[in-house]
Amino acid sequence: MSGRVLGLRAVPIASDGVLLAALFGASAIIAKSQLMAIAPALIGSAVLIDLVLTSALCHWVIGVRLGGLPAWTIVSVAAAGLAISRLVLPAGAGGVGILPLAVLVAVEGATLLVVLARVATLLGAFRAARASGAGRLGALEAGLMALGPHLAPVARWARLELEIWGFFLCGWWLQARAPRRATAFTHHVDAGWSAIAVVLAMLCVVEGAVVHLWLAHGGHTAAVWVALGLHAYGFVWIVGDAMALRVNRTDLLSGPDGAEPVLELRVGVRARGRFEISSIVEVRTGIWDTVGPDEQRVSVSGAANVKLIFGRPVELRRMLGAPVETRVVLLQVDDPDRFSRELTAIRRSAIAKLTDAR
Repeated sequence: MSGRVLGLRAVPIASDGVLLAALFGASAIIAKSQLMAIAPALIGSAVLIDLVLTSALCHWVIGVRLGGLPAWTIVSVAAAGLAISRLVLPAGAGGVGILPLAVLVAVEGATLLVVLARVATLLGAFRAARASGAGRLGALEAGLMALGPHLAPVARWARLELEIWGFFLCGWWLQARAPRRATAFTHHVDAGWSAIAVVLAMLCVVEGAVVHLWLAHGGHTAAVWVALGLHAYGFVWIVGDAMALRVNRTDLLSGPDGAEPVLELRVGVRARGRFEISSIVEVRTGIWDTVGPDEQRVSVSGAANVKLIFGRPVELRRMLGAPVETRVVLLQVDDPDRFSRELTAIRRSAIAKLTDAR
Protein backbone atom coordinates (compact mmCIF):
# COMPACT_ATOMS: atom_id res chain seq x y z
CA MET A 1 0.00 0.00 0.00
CA SER A 2 2.82 2.41 0.89
CA GLY A 3 4.48 1.80 -2.47
CA ARG A 4 1.20 2.60 -4.24
CA VAL A 5 0.83 5.83 -2.26
CA LEU A 6 4.37 6.86 -3.10
CA GLY A 7 3.72 6.07 -6.74
CA LEU A 8 0.58 8.23 -6.78
CA ARG A 9 2.42 11.10 -5.10
CA ALA A 10 5.36 10.91 -7.49
CA VAL A 11 3.30 12.39 -10.35
CA PRO A 12 2.28 15.67 -8.62
CA ILE A 13 5.71 16.01 -7.02
CA ALA A 14 7.41 15.68 -10.41
CA SER A 15 4.85 18.05 -11.94
CA ASP A 16 5.51 20.52 -9.13
CA GLY A 17 9.24 20.45 -9.80
CA VAL A 18 8.78 20.91 -13.57
CA LEU A 19 6.31 23.77 -13.05
CA LEU A 20 8.59 25.59 -10.60
CA ALA A 21 11.58 25.19 -12.93
CA ALA A 22 9.55 26.52 -15.86
CA LEU A 23 8.20 29.43 -13.81
CA PHE A 24 11.62 30.40 -12.48
CA GLY A 25 13.21 30.03 -15.92
CA ALA A 26 10.53 32.06 -17.73
CA SER A 27 10.72 34.82 -15.11
CA ALA A 28 14.50 34.99 -15.44
CA ILE A 29 14.25 35.19 -19.24
CA ILE A 30 11.67 38.01 -19.06
CA ALA A 31 13.81 39.89 -16.52
CA LYS A 32 16.78 39.81 -18.89
CA SER A 33 14.78 40.62 -22.04
CA GLN A 34 14.03 43.92 -23.76
CA LEU A 35 10.59 44.02 -22.13
CA MET A 36 12.18 45.37 -18.96
CA ALA A 37 13.22 48.52 -20.83
CA ILE A 38 9.62 49.23 -21.86
CA ALA A 39 8.05 49.29 -18.39
CA PRO A 40 10.63 48.29 -15.77
CA ALA A 41 8.45 49.18 -12.78
CA LEU A 42 5.39 47.22 -13.93
CA ILE A 43 7.19 44.22 -15.41
CA GLY A 44 9.67 44.07 -12.54
CA SER A 45 6.84 43.91 -10.02
CA ALA A 46 5.05 41.23 -12.04
CA VAL A 47 8.19 39.10 -12.29
CA LEU A 48 8.85 39.48 -8.58
CA ILE A 49 5.29 38.44 -7.70
CA ASP A 50 5.58 35.38 -9.97
CA LEU A 51 8.91 34.35 -8.51
CA VAL A 52 7.86 34.67 -4.88
CA LEU A 53 4.08 34.51 -4.49
CA THR A 54 2.87 32.62 -7.56
CA SER A 55 5.56 29.95 -7.23
CA ALA A 56 4.72 29.46 -3.54
CA LEU A 57 0.99 29.21 -4.33
CA CYS A 58 1.58 26.65 -7.12
CA HIS A 59 3.82 24.63 -4.84
CA TRP A 60 1.21 24.65 -2.08
CA VAL A 61 -1.54 23.39 -4.42
CA ILE A 62 0.47 20.77 -6.35
CA GLY A 63 3.39 19.82 -4.15
CA VAL A 64 1.86 20.09 -0.68
CA ARG A 65 -1.85 19.40 -1.16
CA LEU A 66 -1.55 16.80 -3.92
CA GLY A 67 2.00 15.52 -3.48
CA GLY A 68 2.01 15.33 0.30
CA LEU A 69 5.20 17.35 0.77
CA PRO A 70 5.74 19.11 4.13
CA ALA A 71 4.05 22.52 4.41
CA TRP A 72 7.30 24.16 5.49
CA THR A 73 8.69 23.66 1.97
CA ILE A 74 6.54 26.63 0.93
CA VAL A 75 8.99 28.82 2.83
CA SER A 76 11.90 27.30 0.90
CA VAL A 77 10.20 27.93 -2.46
CA ALA A 78 9.41 31.55 -1.57
CA ALA A 79 12.98 32.10 -0.35
CA ALA A 80 14.36 30.58 -3.57
CA GLY A 81 12.15 32.87 -5.64
CA LEU A 82 13.30 35.87 -3.64
CA ALA A 83 16.95 34.93 -4.14
CA ILE A 84 16.44 34.51 -7.89
CA SER A 85 14.72 37.91 -8.06
CA ARG A 86 17.74 39.55 -6.50
CA LEU A 87 19.94 37.93 -9.14
CA VAL A 88 17.93 38.59 -12.30
CA LEU A 89 16.06 41.84 -11.67
CA PRO A 90 17.91 45.13 -12.10
CA ALA A 91 18.07 47.52 -9.17
CA GLY A 92 15.00 49.72 -8.92
CA ALA A 93 12.79 47.56 -11.16
CA GLY A 94 9.27 47.54 -9.76
CA GLY A 95 9.17 47.16 -6.01
CA VAL A 96 12.50 45.38 -5.86
CA GLY A 97 13.53 47.58 -2.96
CA ILE A 98 10.47 47.38 -0.70
CA LEU A 99 8.59 44.25 -1.74
CA PRO A 100 11.53 41.84 -1.28
CA LEU A 101 12.08 43.29 2.18
CA ALA A 102 8.44 42.73 3.05
CA VAL A 103 8.51 39.20 1.63
CA LEU A 104 11.75 38.47 3.48
CA VAL A 105 10.19 39.62 6.76
CA ALA A 106 7.15 37.45 6.06
CA VAL A 107 9.31 34.44 5.19
CA GLU A 108 11.44 34.81 8.31
CA GLY A 109 8.35 35.32 10.45
CA ALA A 110 6.68 32.22 9.04
CA THR A 111 9.87 30.25 9.57
CA LEU A 112 10.08 31.43 13.18
CA LEU A 113 6.46 30.44 13.82
CA VAL A 114 7.04 26.98 12.34
CA VAL A 115 10.15 26.50 14.47
CA LEU A 116 8.45 27.64 17.66
CA ALA A 117 5.50 25.35 16.99
CA ARG A 118 7.82 22.35 16.71
CA VAL A 119 10.24 23.18 19.54
CA ALA A 120 8.11 21.33 22.08
CA THR A 121 8.20 18.18 19.95
CA LEU A 122 11.97 18.44 19.52
CA LEU A 123 12.62 18.99 23.23
CA GLY A 124 10.32 16.13 24.21
CA ALA A 125 12.11 13.69 21.92
CA PHE A 126 15.48 15.03 23.11
CA ARG A 127 14.61 14.44 26.78
CA ALA A 128 13.21 10.98 26.05
CA ALA A 129 16.38 9.98 24.21
CA ARG A 130 18.56 11.30 27.04
CA ALA A 131 16.47 9.38 29.59
CA SER A 132 17.01 6.18 27.60
CA GLY A 133 20.79 6.61 27.80
CA ALA A 134 21.59 8.38 24.52
CA GLY A 135 24.35 10.97 24.36
CA ARG A 136 23.69 14.63 23.66
CA LEU A 137 24.35 14.34 19.94
CA GLY A 138 22.30 11.18 19.68
CA ALA A 139 19.45 12.87 21.55
CA LEU A 140 19.69 15.88 19.24
CA GLU A 141 19.48 13.58 16.23
CA ALA A 142 16.43 11.87 17.75
CA GLY A 143 14.81 15.24 18.43
CA LEU A 144 15.25 16.44 14.86
CA MET A 145 13.96 13.15 13.47
CA ALA A 146 10.86 13.47 15.67
CA LEU A 147 9.88 16.55 13.67
CA GLY A 148 9.20 14.35 10.66
CA PRO A 149 10.64 11.39 8.73
CA HIS A 150 11.71 13.73 5.94
CA LEU A 151 14.20 15.36 8.34
CA ALA A 152 16.22 12.18 8.93
CA PRO A 153 19.01 13.23 6.50
CA VAL A 154 19.08 16.70 8.08
CA ALA A 155 19.33 15.16 11.56
CA ARG A 156 22.24 12.92 10.54
CA TRP A 157 23.99 15.83 8.81
CA ALA A 158 23.56 18.12 11.85
CA ARG A 159 24.99 15.47 14.18
CA LEU A 160 27.94 14.83 11.88
CA GLU A 161 28.75 18.53 11.51
CA LEU A 162 28.69 19.05 15.28
CA GLU A 163 30.92 16.02 15.79
CA ILE A 164 33.44 17.15 13.17
CA TRP A 165 33.63 20.69 14.54
CA GLY A 166 33.81 19.42 18.09
CA PHE A 167 36.75 17.14 17.32
CA PHE A 168 38.44 19.88 15.28
CA LEU A 169 38.22 22.38 18.13
CA CYS A 170 38.67 20.09 21.13
CA GLY A 171 40.15 16.86 19.77
CA TRP A 172 43.68 18.11 20.35
CA TRP A 173 43.18 17.82 24.12
CA LEU A 174 40.88 14.80 24.26
CA GLN A 175 42.37 11.50 25.34
CA ALA A 176 41.08 8.14 24.18
CA ARG A 177 39.82 6.49 27.35
CA ALA A 178 38.16 3.11 27.35
CA PRO A 179 35.20 2.75 29.73
CA ARG A 180 35.59 0.64 32.81
CA ARG A 181 35.47 -3.12 32.11
CA ALA A 182 36.36 -2.45 28.47
CA THR A 183 39.15 -3.24 26.03
CA ALA A 184 39.69 -0.66 23.27
CA PHE A 185 40.88 -1.18 19.70
CA THR A 186 41.89 1.34 17.05
CA HIS A 187 41.34 1.21 13.29
CA HIS A 188 43.59 3.84 11.72
CA VAL A 189 47.18 3.15 12.86
CA ASP A 190 48.10 0.29 10.51
CA ALA A 191 46.34 2.10 7.66
CA GLY A 192 48.71 5.05 8.17
CA TRP A 193 45.81 7.45 8.12
CA SER A 194 47.45 10.01 10.42
CA ALA A 195 50.23 10.59 7.88
CA ILE A 196 47.69 10.71 5.06
CA ALA A 197 45.64 13.28 6.97
CA VAL A 198 48.71 15.46 7.55
CA VAL A 199 49.56 15.38 3.84
CA LEU A 200 45.97 16.21 2.86
CA ALA A 201 45.81 19.07 5.36
CA MET A 202 49.10 20.52 4.06
CA LEU A 203 47.92 20.22 0.47
CA CYS A 204 44.69 21.95 1.43
CA VAL A 205 46.58 24.85 2.99
CA VAL A 206 49.19 25.19 0.21
CA GLU A 207 46.70 24.77 -2.62
CA GLY A 208 44.30 27.14 -0.93
CA ALA A 209 47.00 29.82 -0.62
CA VAL A 210 47.99 29.45 -4.30
CA VAL A 211 44.39 29.59 -5.51
CA HIS A 212 43.68 32.54 -3.22
CA LEU A 213 46.62 34.55 -4.59
CA TRP A 214 45.80 33.66 -8.19
CA LEU A 215 42.16 34.69 -7.89
CA ALA A 216 43.02 37.84 -5.95
CA HIS A 217 45.55 38.82 -8.62
CA GLY A 218 42.84 38.43 -11.26
CA GLY A 219 40.42 40.60 -9.34
CA HIS A 220 37.86 37.83 -8.72
CA THR A 221 36.77 38.96 -5.27
CA ALA A 222 33.74 36.72 -4.93
CA ALA A 223 35.65 33.66 -6.12
CA VAL A 224 38.41 34.43 -3.61
CA TRP A 225 36.02 34.15 -0.69
CA VAL A 226 34.27 31.08 -2.08
CA ALA A 227 37.60 29.26 -2.58
CA LEU A 228 38.83 30.35 0.85
CA GLY A 229 35.66 29.04 2.48
CA LEU A 230 35.86 25.70 0.67
CA HIS A 231 39.51 25.14 1.56
CA ALA A 232 38.94 26.14 5.19
CA TYR A 233 35.95 23.81 5.42
CA GLY A 234 37.95 20.97 3.87
CA PHE A 235 40.77 21.57 6.37
CA VAL A 236 38.29 21.38 9.27
CA TRP A 237 36.92 18.09 7.95
CA ILE A 238 40.33 16.49 7.45
CA VAL A 239 41.55 17.42 10.94
CA GLY A 240 38.23 16.65 12.63
CA ASP A 241 38.03 13.21 11.01
CA ALA A 242 41.60 12.39 12.04
CA MET A 243 40.95 13.49 15.63
CA ALA A 244 37.76 11.43 15.75
CA LEU A 245 39.62 8.32 14.60
CA ARG A 246 42.16 8.84 17.37
CA VAL A 247 39.60 9.38 20.14
CA ASN A 248 36.63 7.22 19.11
CA ARG A 249 37.69 3.58 19.37
CA THR A 250 35.93 0.24 19.36
CA ASP A 251 35.33 -1.14 22.86
CA LEU A 252 34.65 -4.67 24.08
CA LEU A 253 32.41 -3.99 27.06
CA SER A 254 32.30 -6.94 29.46
CA GLY A 255 29.90 -5.06 31.74
CA PRO A 256 29.13 -5.72 35.39
CA ASP A 257 28.11 -9.14 36.67
CA GLY A 258 24.96 -10.36 34.97
CA ALA A 259 25.06 -7.70 32.23
CA GLU A 260 25.19 -8.60 28.56
CA PRO A 261 28.70 -7.99 27.09
CA VAL A 262 28.60 -5.56 24.19
CA LEU A 263 30.75 -4.71 21.18
CA GLU A 264 30.68 -0.91 20.91
CA LEU A 265 31.86 -0.21 17.35
CA ARG A 266 33.12 3.33 16.78
CA VAL A 267 35.33 4.11 13.79
CA GLY A 268 35.78 7.85 14.27
CA VAL A 269 32.66 9.49 12.88
CA ARG A 270 32.56 7.14 9.89
CA ALA A 271 30.60 4.25 11.39
CA ARG A 272 29.13 3.13 14.67
CA GLY A 273 27.09 0.29 16.07
CA ARG A 274 26.28 -1.48 19.32
CA PHE A 275 26.06 -5.27 19.14
CA GLU A 276 25.49 -7.91 21.79
CA ILE A 277 28.54 -10.16 21.74
CA SER A 278 26.42 -13.27 22.27
CA SER A 279 24.75 -12.60 18.91
CA ILE A 280 28.07 -13.11 17.10
CA VAL A 281 28.19 -16.59 15.57
CA GLU A 282 31.76 -16.54 14.27
CA VAL A 283 34.87 -14.34 14.22
CA ARG A 284 37.36 -14.76 11.37
CA THR A 285 40.64 -13.08 10.51
CA GLY A 286 42.02 -12.69 7.00
CA ILE A 287 42.03 -10.22 4.11
CA TRP A 288 38.81 -9.08 2.42
CA ASP A 289 39.16 -6.65 -0.49
CA THR A 290 35.64 -7.09 -1.83
CA VAL A 291 32.23 -6.91 -0.19
CA GLY A 292 29.50 -9.48 -0.73
CA PRO A 293 25.85 -8.57 -1.37
CA ASP A 294 24.83 -9.21 2.25
CA GLU A 295 27.97 -7.75 3.87
CA GLN A 296 29.00 -4.33 5.18
CA ARG A 297 32.64 -3.22 5.27
CA VAL A 298 33.97 -0.68 7.75
CA SER A 299 37.57 0.31 7.01
CA VAL A 300 39.59 3.49 7.21
CA SER A 301 41.79 2.77 4.20
CA GLY A 302 42.37 -0.56 2.50
CA ALA A 303 41.07 -4.07 3.03
CA ALA A 304 39.25 -5.45 6.05
CA ASN A 305 41.01 -8.03 8.22
CA VAL A 306 38.23 -9.24 10.56
CA LYS A 307 34.87 -10.75 9.64
CA LEU A 308 32.04 -10.77 12.17
CA ILE A 309 29.14 -13.11 11.40
CA PHE A 310 25.95 -12.54 13.40
CA GLY A 311 23.15 -14.97 14.06
CA ARG A 312 20.52 -12.30 13.42
CA PRO A 313 20.44 -8.99 11.56
CA VAL A 314 22.15 -6.11 13.39
CA GLU A 315 21.99 -2.38 12.71
CA LEU A 316 25.07 -0.53 11.47
CA ARG A 317 25.13 3.26 11.19
CA ARG A 318 27.42 4.98 8.71
CA MET A 319 28.49 8.61 8.39
CA LEU A 320 25.49 10.07 6.55
CA GLY A 321 23.64 7.04 5.28
CA ALA A 322 20.52 5.56 6.76
CA PRO A 323 20.98 2.70 9.26
CA VAL A 324 21.45 -0.61 7.46
CA GLU A 325 20.79 -4.14 8.68
CA THR A 326 23.31 -6.86 8.00
CA ARG A 327 24.47 -10.25 9.25
CA VAL A 328 28.13 -9.83 8.24
CA VAL A 329 30.42 -6.91 9.15
CA LEU A 330 33.93 -6.67 7.71
CA LEU A 331 36.24 -4.62 9.93
CA GLN A 332 39.70 -3.14 9.61
CA VAL A 333 41.31 -3.47 13.05
CA ASP A 334 44.88 -2.54 13.95
CA ASP A 335 45.49 -5.75 15.94
CA PRO A 336 43.14 -8.33 14.37
CA ASP A 337 44.58 -11.35 16.16
CA ARG A 338 44.19 -9.85 19.64
CA PHE A 339 40.77 -8.49 18.72
CA SER A 340 39.61 -11.93 17.54
CA ARG A 341 41.10 -13.68 20.54
CA GLU A 342 39.57 -11.40 23.17
CA LEU A 343 36.21 -11.13 21.41
CA THR A 344 36.01 -14.93 21.12
CA ALA A 345 36.85 -15.34 24.80
CA ILE A 346 34.18 -12.86 25.89
CA ARG A 347 31.68 -14.47 23.53
CA ARG A 348 32.31 -17.96 24.91
CA SER A 349 32.01 -16.69 28.46
CA ALA A 350 28.74 -14.92 27.64
CA ILE A 351 27.29 -18.01 25.96
CA ALA A 352 28.35 -20.19 28.91
CA LYS A 353 26.60 -17.82 31.36
CA LEU A 354 23.44 -17.85 29.24
CA THR A 355 23.52 -21.65 29.14
CA ASP A 356 23.99 -21.92 32.91
CA ALA A 357 21.16 -19.45 33.49
CA ARG A 358 18.79 -21.62 31.48
